[in-house]
Amino acid sequence: MLLVVLAAESVDLKDVVSVVGPATVYQTQGTTAIFAVLEASSLETLTKDLGMEGLDIRLYEPLDPDQKFAIPSSKGKHFLVFNGMTPDAGTEDEFNAWYAEEHIPMLRRVPGWRSSVRFKLVDASVGVESVTQYLALHEWERMDAFQTDGFKQATSTAWRRRVVEEGVHKKERLVLEFMEN
Repeated sequence: MLLVVLAAESVDLKDVVSVVGPATVYQTQGTTAIFAVLEASSLETLTKDLGMEGLDIRLYEPLDPDQKFAIPSSKGKHFLVFNGMTPDAGTEDEFNAWYAEEHIPMLRRVPGWRSSVRFKLVDASVGVESVTQYLALHEWERMDAFQTDGFKQATSTAWRRRVVEEGVHKKERLVLEFMEN
């Protein structure tokens, strides 16, 4: 299980880290995100243990239960793209096929790409209807990777336009910087 905690940058998250155990902290302007890999947990227990109002707490399971993952995949300065989407009803198969067959393979060829892993939402403290149902975490060595021809090609195909621009009704995207714990 992957635990994601999103909070306003002004919230002190040391208590969150002390409850969830080993965690990785990322930041972007106005938002702090904590990622922790858990064996199993219930959202009710976590929210009670954390006892903090105003946190967006989510539990995700990997789409591929056999895929080993770590957040981050390796040490050192890097960036994490938090890309959440909810496809329209009846389009999930094509959405998942696009990600697996085209998008991630194209991202792998972009200089600066480190890893990608995908998840499906299990539960959310703000209600599962309020947040995106799928999460992709893409780890990058540097921000200038987003300006390369390879990245532009990976994010502008005809299949992507059909699947994402015409078939996704809820999106959220954060570009987060790794913060040394």
